[in-house]
Amino acid sequence: MMQSHLGKDIGLIGAKGCGKSVIAREFAEMLGYSIEPIMLYQDMTARDLLQQRYTLPNGDTAWRASPLVTAAQEGKLVLLDGIHRGTLAVLSRLLHDRELVLYDRARLLRWDRYQTLKDELQLTDQELQDRSIFPVHPSFRIIALAEPPQVGSTTQQWLGPEILTMFLTIKPLAKAEETAVIQGMIPNVPKEAVEQLQNLTHSLRKSNDLTALSLASSLSTRQLLRICRRLSQYPEESVAHAVNKSCLSRFLPSLARSPLQKSLVNCSIEDQPDPASEQSHLYTCTVKDGLLTIGNVSVPVYSPDEKRKVPDVLFYENVQHMMVMQDMLKDFLLGEHLLLVGNQVNEDSHPQNDSLQRRLRAEQT
Repeated sequence: MMQSHLGKDIGLIGAKGCGKSVIAREFAEMLGYSIEPIMLYQDMTARDLLQQRYTLPNGDTAWRASPLVTAAQEGKLVLLDGIHRGTLAVLSRLLHDRELVLYDRARLLRWDRYQTLKDELQLTDQELQDRSIFPVHPSFRIIALAEPPQVGSTTQQWLGPEILTMFLTIKPLAKAEETAVIQGMIPNVPKEAVEQLQNLTHSLRKSNDLTALSLASSLSTRQLLRICRRLSQYPEESVAHAVNKSCLSRFLPSLARSPLQKSLVNCSIEDQPDPASEQSHLYTCTVKDGLLTIGNVSVPVYSPDEKRKVPDVLFYENVQHMMVMQDMLKDFLLGEHLLLVGNQVNEDSHPQNDSLQRRLRAEQT
């Protein structure tokens, strides 16, 4: 990357969660770059990427430069996350020639061409900018992050010959390297759990089955770190439960769920019942002395500035929902974001399911 950075932009191609963003940010920190992250999505247009329309205080509309254009003028390092979603063609001229024509007729010129034009016309920077001509900073670079195309997949094969030579490729971490990363970041994780997770993950990654490979993407290095971080705090939980939760096995079709369960058995990972689940009376929710306790997990009650915004919902406690809320509170204490997936509740149904997510927030606040 350091060698490529001397003359052109860089593309990092690797599987989801393998560490592309971490490498890019470490690279930027080593070189003292200011980062401008830009997340690409499938329906993004050139207007979203280059210039947007906005309204002035007097009601008129005007063009506003995007973060990408601003970063090109200021010499930042842009992280284009997700170029496999199909927006690279818009930036081909900026990537190759360091030039760009915007919607408001402004032009970005490569630094040397800008200086040549400035000398030939004997104009100042302000006079050129009044004519909507701006230079691209010589330190401006782009690091594009992408996932490789799946062999045999029906999705669009975005990596064609014209852009293949523009990018470097990150290979997945070897088993020993990935283990060293996990144990280095989470030193108190049980070694047996790490070994079981590594055996399962690498057996799925080496498989030729497309279903197994899709399951392996749910056990990326990033996900393994999340699982191990939770197991280090709650060692009584089973590895099988963490894997099924990460792969969302309850929502998988039977053809995909069967290989996962078979791989768990082959790696000697058994789903042991939680001893506390047999004692339903333990799953209660109490608030005492400023401390919220759900099951066996406790957290101080937060005192918000705007108490009127704290929801007040009608909720009927039951064991199943208390178990879910305890599980959510564990992830909440680990600093993770939460996604609650469940069936749609219609107007005639009981409001209990619908208020579960709001209940945890209400109790926490």
